[in-house]
Amino acid sequence: MVNFFIITSGKQIRDQVVNFFVDIHTLAADGRLLRVAGTGRELWNQKWLELCDIRSGTASRVNIPSGSVAADPSFSPDTRQIAFVTAKDLGPKVYLDSKEKLDSWNDTRTLWVTNTDGSGGRPLTHAGKYIQDPQWSRDGKYIMYISKDGLWIIDAQGNERHQILGPFPEAEYYLGFYGMGSYVLAWYKG
Repeated sequence: MVNFFIITSGKQIRDQVVNFFVDIHTLAADGRLLRVAGTGRELWNQKWLELCDIRSGTASRVNIPSGSVAADPSFSPDTRQIAFVTAKDLGPKVYLDSKEKLDSWNDTRTLWVTNTDGSGGRPLTHAGKYIQDPQWSRDGKYIMYISKDGLWIIDAQGNERHQILGPFPEAEYYLGFYGMGSYVLAWYKG
């Protein structure tokens, strides 16, 4: 755990303890920061997305479905859309102290896309569940992501998905307590 500060023009807009073990932020070329914000270190309790304008020092929440937490945000290449993961918000009194409980919660992780202005939020239901680490293609037409059963790509409208790799052997794939999976996604977009 570390303290994370966003400071611009001499103003501090956010001072919050955050967990750096997960993909909690992404920076756009235009100076905006998209990050997971919230309280505590548990991913399943009170986590939302904030869009921070580094130049003006402002921050605003990104709309996510009610009763959900947000994770793994990713800007589209033109920064007009955001892909992210939602999962059921279990509240502050729940502790996922077994692999079975954690797996059950991970099975609520779904892929969403929204416009950065807060409009047009929609689930990409054909992507499935147990979603982790969505990343946009360079042309913004596709989103690649990890799921329990492999590496997938889906068109940005959510109509059709294709498996790239997998299925992963059951014993090898695990999306753990802090959101760290058995696999890490890196997509060369050059």
